[in-house]
Amino acid sequence: MLKLKPFEAHVGDDNVVSYVGLRADEDRIGYISRKPNIRTRYPLREAGIDYNGVVQILEDSGLGLPTFMKWGRTNSGCTFCFFQTPFEWAKLLETYPEYFKEAMGYETFDPTDPNKQFTWMEGAPLSSLLDSKERDHVLIAGIRETPSKPDGKLMSVFSGKSTSKSEACLMCQK
Repeated sequence: MLKLKPFEAHVGDDNVVSYVGLRADEDRIGYISRKPNIRTRYPLREAGIDYNGVVQILEDSGLGLPTFMKWGRTNSGCTFCFFQTPFEWAKLLETYPEYFKEAMGYETFDPTDPNKQFTWMEGAPLSSLLDSKERDHVLIAGIRETPSKPDGKLMSVFSGKSTSKSEACLMCQK
């Protein structure tokens, strides 16, 4: 709604080819327009290029990996991605403390009232990672999965059940 609707409105009735950068090893659909004038192509998938192939292309071109990949992110996503794991939050704190503190500013955590709780991580505010022992535990353990979100799709989080591989969150397609 925040990305695709404005894109489709901008395109209007012009004939457009939309190139989507999903790799051959990604098991998701991506953008499919319902407008007949917008045709979607997946050049990486069509060429059989997987994660290692993308890394090779970036290295061969001299660009190298994006900075977010160098510090442990599993996908590009948003800086404050709902699906970021405790490990990724700890790495964000180490790498970009100013963004981590900004993310903390959006949280509310009243342990006595579940209606007044918003945290990025399941069951704990980001401030828990300010404790070096807790952060070290997360980093050493490599906690990269959030147990309550088994398939990592926003639809599953809100519905409480896993979705099929063909379904995905309309916001970020995760």
